[in-house]
Amino acid sequence: MKCLRMKRQMRAIAMAMALATGFTGCEQIRDKVDGHFWHRQAVKSTSEPEVASSPSSSSQIAERKALGEVLKEMIEIIEVQIPKDRSVFGSWLNTLNQGGSLEGIYNSLTHSDRYRALELSVPGPFPRVAEVFKTEFRDLRSAMKNPRALDASMPLPLPTGQNQALMQEPVVEVVTFGKPRTVTDQIFDHSSPFTLKRLLGEQALELLEQKGIAGPAKDRGELAEWYGNWVVRVAKYGVDFGLPLRNQADAAFHRDWAKEAAPDRLRWEVLNRIHRLLNRYFIDEMRSRLPSKNPAPQKS
Repeated sequence: MKCLRMKRQMRAIAMAMALATGFTGCEQIRDKVDGHFWHRQAVKSTSEPEVASSPSSSSQIAERKALGEVLKEMIEIIEVQIPKDRSVFGSWLNTLNQGGSLEGIYNSLTHSDRYRALELSVPGPFPRVAEVFKTEFRDLRSAMKNPRALDASMPLPLPTGQNQALMQEPVVEVVTFGKPRTVTDQIFDHSSPFTLKRLLGEQALELLEQKGIAGPAKDRGELAEWYGNWVVRVAKYGVDFGLPLRNQADAAFHRDWAKEAAPDRLRWEVLNRIHRLLNRYFIDEMRSRLPSKNPAPQKS
């Protein structure tokens, strides 16, 4: 077990060194995503309406290109690394171009063997990540109707049959003498940041469904109101969510955008913020674990 933990720590340090060189992939796609993803949906055009055109028209080519940029952003933010396998990326892009949803791809990415490997390779604890996770987890659950009860399996990586043995610490369950056993959110204190990102994303998607994201836009008032207020609240963390308009702490602006946005795009805006938020504290903690470049001189 000691040898296994040492190997896992070495993998974590290797990832930290990669992150420390600069996670800049999202900055590279900022302008492209901003030009299509936000401008066309957030700003009402006063020009002449679009004319129906052939599949090979420039507008549809631009749409495909924009989908590629959003997909690239999604993979980078979920996996905290720039996608390198062109064949895999191309396969996901083809799925989108053929009518696949961003939500479907998101769920596939966060429940894949590759994502499980990330959860196992970067074990907790990450105290600041867990703290922010629990704050946001409670907030989402407070807005839900009958949220699922906590259970001891939630903080574990995706199932492999070995997860319990691979946890650094046993799952914490608080037992009150003479009363039924109660599971608290302390169970997340030793989870992988990737596990926490997945769990928070799942909770957000469940909340969005409860608030009627799949229904008609005219019935989206409650959801839009929640979204506008939530965006402003998470903006207080001071995290860069990838675009200037995303960072704008204006509840009315985001509420109005949510009323008109395509459901799939709205889901990704929520998930994007969740992953970027936890990524920020994860990367900071990983960098803090790197060996110092200028170690203190030893006393003779």
